[in-house]
Amino acid sequence: AKFARDAKVALLVNLNAGAPNGNTVSLFREGARATEPQPIPEELLGKPLFPHVVCRNVSVEVNFGPTPLAPLPFKCAMLAEAAKADIEVAPKPVARPTKEIVFPVGLPEQGYFDFVDLLLEQNPDYEELSDRKIAEWAGKSGVAKPSPGVNASMDKPDIKFGLPLMDDGSVKRVLNHVAPLSGRSFVVPELRSNLLERNRKANLKRWAGPEFKKIAVVVMGQPPAEFKQRVQGLMLAEKRSAAEAERKKKLHDEQRKKAAEAARKKAEAARKARLAKKAGAEEEVKEEEEEKEDEAKAEEPEEIVVELTEEEKELTFRKTPLCDIAESVLAKCYANFSLPTKEEGFDEVVFKWQPEAEAAKVLKDWIFAKKLTQRVEDLKPGKEFQEVWTAWTKILQEWKKLQGMWKDPAQRK
Repeated sequence: AKFARDAKVALLVNLNAGAPNGNTVSLFREGARATEPQPIPEELLGKPLFPHVVCRNVSVEVNFGPTPLAPLPFKCAMLAEAAKADIEVAPKPVARPTKEIVFPVGLPEQGYFDFVDLLLEQNPDYEELSDRKIAEWAGKSGVAKPSPGVNASMDKPDIKFGLPLMDDGSVKRVLNHVAPLSGRSFVVPELRSNLLERNRKANLKRWAGPEFKKIAVVVMGQPPAEFKQRVQGLMLAEKRSAAEAERKKKLHDEQRKKAAEAARKKAEAARKARLAKKAGAEEEVKEEEEEKEDEAKAEEPEEIVVELTEEEKELTFRKTPLCDIAESVLAKCYANFSLPTKEEGFDEVVFKWQPEAEAAKVLKDWIFAKKLTQRVEDLKPGKEFQEVWTAWTKILQEWKKLQGMWKDPAQRK
């Protein structure tokens, strides 16, 4: 049988062995019989029959009663009103251990992703679910990493791998559907989304099951001294890495110059030998000895010593090559940033760095400071301005017309 959109289908199970169609199953569509009664296999007779629906690429609404969606030509009991003797109640399933879903909430350029990395280090059983993690997984899988796009940021890397399923977001959508079924704890570090109430509510819907404990962790304001020490350690490591890269580049350039000089001297010696042979000189022209084993095998490089400047030691947060949120994206949403609350669906809201009142003040002051300097991308003139502008444009055109007429001697009269 084929079923169209919004079709109402009923499955009838007749367990009355003495009836003409006893121990059979039948399908009804819109209250009318759609198939002939089919006998229940003998091996299933007398055993519990579990109702289930198998479908693909469709949405199904299941109704167990007590009233059918489409009336049948006869009266029968639905599953919701079945007699106790006719059903078998399965034991309550063992509750799955509660898994934590952590939503970090912080401000751009204020240590957000450094905190996320620290949180993952302190909780090795957590998995990160974000765009930057997908990009990292792709790199570890051998996918060539192209240059970031114009609007690339730490929050949204905006990397085009040249693979349709990666570039159109299909991989992320699949992960979002599969993650709640994996039975793991997750950290969802979506900086922009976690600052917007509507996005937080939408993300929480994916973790609606009772086995998930949804926690919002707010990191705003002045962090603890341990976090500042960690940030300074990261900055020191970056400076050391940059210094080592510079030293390797310098050493490579020096080796290239030495190789070129050695080749030049060798060619010069060969040229002198040819000239001496033509002149019939008796004495052999000895080639100049090569420099003694590269100046005693090139001394081993000394360990690089780098230190933070006084200004760097005063910093609480570090700058990264990519901004946390692209300026064009930030300009359209920063005014709507807010703190999470339990009313949105969180089981717990933790203020990690400063209490709620101080964190709220930090957010308010940050938004106010942004309004003083941030370009407004979506500013649109109001209705009154449009009316005045239209009238002014009309008057200006009339003046230009009169000016043209005055300049024309033929029309001036």
